[in-house]
Amino acid sequence: MSLQKSTSFLFALFLISVASTKVLHLALHLGAIPLAAFFLYLPTFFIPDVALLIITRLLLRRERGVGSLVGLLLGSFISCVTFIAASCQIGFFTRTGADIQWSAARTVAKDKDGVAVLLSESSSVLVPAVIILALAWFSHAWVYEVSGNILRTLAGLWRATYNRDPGPIQSKERSDGIDVEHSLEDGYSDSDETIVWSEGDSMFGRGKVEEPPTGLAGRIRTSWRRAVKNIPQWMVLPFCAIVLVVLLLTRPAKPYNHISTTLPLPFLTLINFSFEPFNSCGQTERVVENMWPLPELIREAHWKPAHDHFKGWAPGGMSPLIKDYRERVPEWLPLPIPAGFYRWNSTEPAEDTLSVLDTPNGTTADANGTTLACAPILTRQADYNPVDDPLRITNLDLEPLEPLRAALRDRTATIKHVVMIQMESMREELFPLQQGSLWHKMILESHPEQDRDEINRRLSKLTPNSERITGKAGGFTNSTGHPITRDQETPSWFNSTDEGFGGLNVVGAFTGSSVSTKSVVGSHCGIWPMAVDGLEESESQVYQPCLPHLFDMLSNKKINDSKSDQSEMRNRPWDHMYFQAVTDDYDRQDVMNEKMGFRDVVARKTLQKDVKNNPGMMELNYFGYAEPYLIPHMEKFIDRALANDTRMFLSHFTSTTHHPWRTPGDWQTVRYMGKSHGISHYDFNQYLNAVAYHDAWLGQMMQLIEDKGIANETLVIFVGDHGQAFLEDTSVTGTLDNAHVSNFRVPITFRHPHLPRVQYEANATSISILPTILDLLASTGSLNEEDGRAAADLINDYEGQSLIRPYKTHEGGRRAWNFGVVNLGGSVLTVTSADAPWRLVLPVEEKNSIEYQMSDLRLDPLEVDPIKGWDMVHLILDARKKYGQDAATWADEAEKVARWWMLERKRLWKYQSSK
Repeated sequence: MSLQKSTSFLFALFLISVASTKVLHLALHLGAIPLAAFFLYLPTFFIPDVALLIITRLLLRRERGVGSLVGLLLGSFISCVTFIAASCQIGFFTRTGADIQWSAARTVAKDKDGVAVLLSESSSVLVPAVIILALAWFSHAWVYEVSGNILRTLAGLWRATYNRDPGPIQSKERSDGIDVEHSLEDGYSDSDETIVWSEGDSMFGRGKVEEPPTGLAGRIRTSWRRAVKNIPQWMVLPFCAIVLVVLLLTRPAKPYNHISTTLPLPFLTLINFSFEPFNSCGQTERVVENMWPLPELIREAHWKPAHDHFKGWAPGGMSPLIKDYRERVPEWLPLPIPAGFYRWNSTEPAEDTLSVLDTPNGTTADANGTTLACAPILTRQADYNPVDDPLRITNLDLEPLEPLRAALRDRTATIKHVVMIQMESMREELFPLQQGSLWHKMILESHPEQDRDEINRRLSKLTPNSERITGKAGGFTNSTGHPITRDQETPSWFNSTDEGFGGLNVVGAFTGSSVSTKSVVGSHCGIWPMAVDGLEESESQVYQPCLPHLFDMLSNKKINDSKSDQSEMRNRPWDHMYFQAVTDDYDRQDVMNEKMGFRDVVARKTLQKDVKNNPGMMELNYFGYAEPYLIPHMEKFIDRALANDTRMFLSHFTSTTHHPWRTPGDWQTVRYMGKSHGISHYDFNQYLNAVAYHDAWLGQMMQLIEDKGIANETLVIFVGDHGQAFLEDTSVTGTLDNAHVSNFRVPITFRHPHLPRVQYEANATSISILPTILDLLASTGSLNEEDGRAAADLINDYEGQSLIRPYKTHEGGRRAWNFGVVNLGGSVLTVTSADAPWRLVLPVEEKNSIEYQMSDLRLDPLEVDPIKGWDMVHLILDARKKYGQDAATWADEAEKVARWWMLERKRLWKYQSSK
């Protein structure tokens, strides 16, 4: 390709990339602001685009010399980078319906498994890339020439402005001897062609003189051109500049600055230009000095005294109860202090007790005496203190749920083993799917009326094991109202549970995060994650003991106690192991597993070693294998526990229901979705097939527990890590920066064959799982007397309520708040409360160009019609109009509490950002 064609092609590539993504960017935000404001400020949206196009066009001009060569190389680089970014941005939109967040892409791309996620959708990027290349190839000559003519016109206007030329916008002889055109184009003639009626110096091309048009349209065009010709040239640029400056000065920053962004500028966020730590002393002080925003709710009149295992509640820093808790060392705590219980270690080194507030200007010194810029948040006051937690509401003062009382009193539901199954991307609506639900209706409506009996037959076999686990019947019937019977070959397990028993199923639960790894921390440790990108929690110590820590602590007491009867189940030590068939390297999950106390982990690396003995093993997706390959390892662990007569905690994370929702080749896929509503439903149909496979796997696991003879003494917890949004829910799919409620509704079930069936309705989260397990172990008599006291004491240290007792939605004017960290973590947060139906979505940083959003889940359970605003003031006004004054008050409180909560998490995690 010649230099002439190369430069024109590169510029056309750049222009089409910029133009296509800018149109897409504007279209995505068209409904986010008033239409009048959109068109008023429309010219300002293109200022960076015009500037970049001019710069790139000048860099790609056809001249000789070292300077031109450098410009050509730089312009080529800019064009190629912009082309790649545009292809990615358009491809991301076609798959998710959202605008790409480049900072999030950088976080994902830092991990090799994250790169695999990105590459899995490479076909979505290739299609727009080919289209852009084709458009650039066929239009490059015209685009390059027209852009050159426009630049010559602008140069003429600039020269006229500089010289205060009073002449009109028309052809003039160049009397100043400056050959502007030649500086822009090499090889084009400088003939004096008219700007208005010729194609030479105009922006419409080059060639012969046109004849004046005739007819009404021609006369109107002629009049317009004459009016334009009579405008003095020197006034054009100043007038345009003044208009743009006025618009820029009057234009609000949010969201208009974000709307104005153009490629390749956002793409540069992939490069970290930071030369110093982001977290200044001011940032650290902001975390440490974070004050509760509703002080009237924590006044002394609301304080509660300590009694029994309850340590009291007196937040605010002035109560002696806070100091008492901080200085106490529990009598049940063995020595040396076991892992996970570090906050009770009274022998902490002195430097670990420094606070940023203890030193001048926030500085301190390390062990070598070197002055540090900021003191780390390592003060013992930073540890979690339930007495000083203004959010904490406990229900441990209430009796267990009435249906459970007899079983707990009679000690008929013994728990020797605990199994936790964290289910990837599992939505509550599909655990199980029930006839008459919103999702069942949506699936049926995608099919013609005459096919719906057959579709109901297929759907009746979708989640049979989930029905048995939760006690919620699918209830599928045909068009005549008769129940649909399942085929004998439907995957299931031999369920020996008596009618009316099976445990507690939570209805209305939410996850604490749509980031899988953060969600796992919440369910295993009973703590909230941080609203930061990625699993930064792995860089710190968990601020509460996790389940493996608790079981290890109880085991250490058994090993050190030679007087206990080792033959009695309650005196036996615990063993634990973590299982997943996919990688645990993604985003430092392996590090976090170790921090949570897991010593033995079976993951992708373990299964890869099995390939030597089983050459037929094939990876299912970019993350790893299908779950059944874990069976030999699970059997080995269970057999070890049975042989050693130890108690067992088995934790398993499923994975088939993760994108791209592939199932093994020998699994028979089913067409669940029709072709109505103008979309193919391909992704959702793939997901439904993955859900069916996942349900069969759950049955296989439950059968394994039955076969090993431990079903009657095993508590099995099922919990979704997060949901999964599809086009059938909302215009934006996936979990990345997507706060839609379908990404947060999850199932939580505590299954035991000797616990009565309870459908427990509560706006709870997975942080309640750990205290509920402790409460069940203690209440069922499954712990010896000493361990029971320790468990009863420890439950009072956690933030979550026990789910075997009535859930307190509010207390003393305080609400039971729940929070949801949106994937990747550092952009968006969701807030709900157990006493109200409203849900708030807010940006993590107020400066972020992310809309606030509020919905009423009672009136709009699928968030079809939420209210939106670019600041809380306008959102509260709109909430008052649509939902009433109570909703407006709730929204104001929710935003304030959320801001406090985000900083409080950083304090508790002792977070020091390096960004």
